[in-house]
Amino acid sequence: MSSPQSIVKLTRNIARGQRELSAHGVTHQNFWNIGDAKKSWLYLFLQRENIRPLSKKQKIAIYSVFGPTFLRRFIPADKSIFITGENLHTYKPYEDHALDWADLSLGFDYLDDSNYLRFPIWLLMCFPPQAKRADIETIITHWNQSSTEAAERSGFASLIARHDKNGIRSVIGDIIESIKPVNYPGSFRNNTSKKLASGWPAKIDYLKDFQFNICPENSDRQGYVTEKLFQAIEAGCIPIYWGSGNMPEPEIINPDKVLFFNPNSPQELSRRIEELITDPAVMGRFLHQPAFLPEASSKIYAFYQQLEDQLIRILT
Repeated sequence: MSSPQSIVKLTRNIARGQRELSAHGVTHQNFWNIGDAKKSWLYLFLQRENIRPLSKKQKIAIYSVFGPTFLRRFIPADKSIFITGENLHTYKPYEDHALDWADLSLGFDYLDDSNYLRFPIWLLMCFPPQAKRADIETIITHWNQSSTEAAERSGFASLIARHDKNGIRSVIGDIIESIKPVNYPGSFRNNTSKKLASGWPAKIDYLKDFQFNICPENSDRQGYVTEKLFQAIEAGCIPIYWGSGNMPEPEIINPDKVLFFNPNSPQELSRRIEELITDPAVMGRFLHQPAFLPEASSKIYAFYQQLEDQLIRILT
């Protein structure tokens, strides 16, 4: 039986959804706290030139995983879009990607379904919704150059996290600490007095003081790549990564610019780090590599084109 608190929350969400659909034509449900719905990435993407004539005529409900699946029955939308920023293996009610009720489903996994598009969450966090290919190319060019001076930074390594549910962060952290100290400004293993402000810009500013960023995923699943790796790249850090079978976005990310943690061969990570920090020539060559593969901008923009095509399809 539902608790009184959950019933109150459900009632409020329904009322909010009805208000947002009436005022803006779009509502976000079971979602992260995004504030003003009109500033959300997906709302702004719906305003792109080729989509807006269709989207403004319909009421669109956008769902994620942080709430009951039945909520949709009370939201009077014309179309439903499902998107996840989580590994659905741990969100059983949504493990089917809502393919039985969503008009369009967006996620990490590689699925073959006409109503599904692989659209990983890092796209929403790294690149603007109105971006054209030239804009994406500019961002990538800038990020490719961000690490050239990393060897001169005063900080060695940082790991920013709230928790370590699967223990992988502790394992990697211990390996790195056997070489030099690691800074933990988050809730997990916090060892700094300076409080880290919330938000992407604050995290990037903090990481810019460090040579390495330990940035494993919360779980290892093919295709499950979040913003963590991209934040390390933007900050110009050397990423120490684990996740997606250690093949994150293989058409976009240059694997030679990432240090991968292999639980079956942990000593290899130690060896690579020791090699980098003791040989300036090796470090210099590593840092001057591009983080993105040559066709990255076209591959990223293809996500935009595919999403635009899918939205036109369901709204037509």
